[in-house]
Amino acid sequence: MTAPSNPWLEAERRRARAEAIERKRANESPARKAAWQAVNDALRSGKLVRQLCELNHDGCDVKPTQFHHTMGYARRHRLTGVWACMNCHAVETARAQARRMPMGGAGVVVLDE
Repeated sequence: MTAPSNPWLEAERRRARAEAIERKRANESPARKAAWQAVNDALRSGKLVRQLCELNHDGCDVKPTQFHHTMGYARRHRLTGVWACMNCHAVETARAQARRMPMGGAGVVVLDE
């Protein structure tokens, strides 16, 4: 028989994991973090409003959506992009990575529409 779970301890573990992931992401790419922050700031101020998925790879119209930076993370492109559900965002990210890979993206799986 397992011991009863402690909700406070579970919440602390989730918070610690989330903080570790955020630290890792921040160290990977400062420009990427700045772009995420710009989107979050624009959402809070009302400059951007979260929309349904605009990519519709599988006929989806679902929330929650994520902001997909289509032009990269440079300062001038921080708020340039489309709203995408997690599925469509993963498809678009894989396609972008395949285009950047040498030898036609060998080793990267690109999902068809």
